[in-house]
Amino acid sequence: MSSPSPSSAVATVGNTTESDKTKKENSPMGLWMKKRKDLLENTYKDIEGAIPIRGVSRDDDEEDEDSDDEEEVDSCKYTQDQVDNIRQIMVTKKRGKIIEAMQKLILRDQFGDEMMMFSTSYSYQVVGAFENDFKKYYRNRKSTPDKFDALLGFTFTLHQYDVWSHDNEGDFGGDTMTASLARMWKTLLQKTDAQLGIDSEYTRPGVTCFLEKFKETVESAYTEPPLKFKFK
Repeated sequence: MSSPSPSSAVATVGNTTESDKTKKENSPMGLWMKKRKDLLENTYKDIEGAIPIRGVSRDDDEEDEDSDDEEEVDSCKYTQDQVDNIRQIMVTKKRGKIIEAMQKLILRDQFGDEMMMFSTSYSYQVVGAFENDFKKYYRNRKSTPDKFDALLGFTFTLHQYDVWSHDNEGDFGGDTMTASLARMWKTLLQKTDAQLGIDSEYTRPGVTCFLEKFKETVESAYTEPPLKFKFK
């Protein structure tokens, strides 16, 4: 019995690879990635990146936070319900710059440091940045999209570096700050996506998901008076 020729063996491998590729492209994750790619290339051309807010839900109810890396795992196994769990906030070049400005405003000299050290004084630094700098910055933004980007950048940085919410001396003004932020968000979110300068496909649901996470973070922190974030 003769052995298969090298060419037929390669063809078999090639057919298997092509089949796997087709299966991957037609899976719920593959279709999600294709739709996202098409929208970014043809509709939302000013978007340069995305902030992952919530990743694919796992079978064990855990989440993969970085949904940009889904193609590197066995994405064919994800169901539609798992893929529908993904939330992202799209970032334009201008939005990215404003978010960076808010990080500098809050983190001050520690901005850009690979290793950051926070103490109880950070809680006063955060509230001071809000009361003395952010309010004026926000008030001076002439366009609604700029206000949205500023509020997103400030709130996102508070969530990313949330030591202030649980390492404080109690009555440091955090409750007043979170209540004010909630009112700002509640007012902004009443506007349309077009007025905010955001896409409805990803950023609107992504922001809502992010604010729910921020609410959970601050309201679960043990501090007196308690922190509240009623953005709805």
